[in-house]
Amino acid sequence: MFRMEGQCFAEEIFDCSTDSSMKNNEKIKELKDTFQKFESRLDIFTKLKKFDKFGKDIDNNLYIDHSKWGQYVSRWYYEQDRKKCNVILEEEFDLFVGFLDKLSLDLAETKINEFYVLAQKCIVFINKIITGLYSLKETYNTDNDMENRIDAIILTLIDFKNKIQKYDSSYLKKN
Repeated sequence: MFRMEGQCFAEEIFDCSTDSSMKNNEKIKELKDTFQKFESRLDIFTKLKKFDKFGKDIDNNLYIDHSKWGQYVSRWYYEQDRKKCNVILEEEFDLFVGFLDKLSLDLAETKINEFYVLAQKCIVFINKIITGLYSLKETYNTDNDMENRIDAIILTLIDFKNKIQKYDSSYLKKN
């Protein structure tokens, strides 16, 4: 009788660990899919050059408005002014930072390698975004609100990178 109970207990442990593993696999898949969407959507920020600007079209897609003669008139006509760009930056990066927070929490809770690998991919993407954001900051160097928004975004992205690097060093010390 005791042996049967022990077997049931072992089966319960196996079922729980399998269930937990399946939940983590689902989380990882969901996070990877979400990251791919952000990577695709925010890719324009990796391609910005000085004097390039960005906007949203009627389908809510982001686009680059390359520096050209008459850019001011075009942006005025399509209502893509600095204030609207500031709002777009806030909306887009609030969502992305929310994703990064979720990823870092999942990584801290589970310490599963797949979360770490995804965090490293995010860091590579963040480095590219930061370069584009600095170009955007140079473009809007006379607008304090835009400069402050861009600085806040850059600092938040760097904060995520630092969290992951701290995890790296603490994880390496334990192993």
